[in-house]
Amino acid sequence: MIDTSSVKLTLAFTDPDLADQQREQQIEELQAGIADFATVKTVGRMTGSAVPVGSRAFASFLTGLLMAEVNPENIKKLFGFLSDRFGNQPLEINLEKADGSKLSLKANSREELEFLFKQAQEFIKG
Repeated sequence: MIDTSSVKLTLAFTDPDLADQQREQQIEELQAGIADFATVKTVGRMTGSAVPVGSRAFASFLTGLLMAEVNPENIKKLFGFLSDRFGNQPLEINLEKADGSKLSLKANSREELEFLFKQAQEFIKG
């Protein structure tokens, strides 16, 4: 459950040219990198109980999907990490505030990710 001081994010690698195992490798790298942040409350793989349409399962986890819970003031650090590590790869980022409002973002480059960061900030403030 999300508390009032956090934002829930779902991160997905959406490159259609990547095999499922390559997506899994990216998610494992992302999870390890994000887990090192003191700014992230929780980070984990997305299980089959919350299956988005068109997703595939890999073991008991969904392929290419990761969930994280972050303090709103630390979104900038997370987006910076994503830009540095995965900025030129197609990403889909879904944000959910404690009040249940949601925002879906898609980026294919560092420039788009920077623009989406600004949109995410406005969404969190609003």
